Amino acid sequence: LKPIYYGQPFIVIANPHFLKYLKELGYETYSELFDESYDEILDLNKRIDKVVSEIDRLSKLSKKQLDDLFSTVIEKVKYNQHNFITNKVCAESLRKKLSKVVI
Repeated sequence: LKPIYYGQPFIVIANPHFLKYLKELGYETYSELFDESYDEILDLNKRIDKVVSEIDRLSKLSKKQLDDLFSTVIEKVKYNQHNFITNKVCAESLRKKLSKVVI
């Protein structure tokens, strides 16, 4: 929840279909930044490997490339943050759902 609250893009290590839950709750994810196919991987170790691979890929980009990528998702970041802060029902629902799906 911290990245959403603080207005940051995120990638998560959680149970499969975690991103799907977030989308169902009205949040947007960051397919522009990450290959989100990791969300469908059932095997935890393989899912973690995929997440690490995505982070490694981004870590090799220049600051300019990262800034350019971030600029493509800034509206999503703002939307998610606004949604979380202003929609108390959605935030509470998210907390309840997350408590069921987080490892």
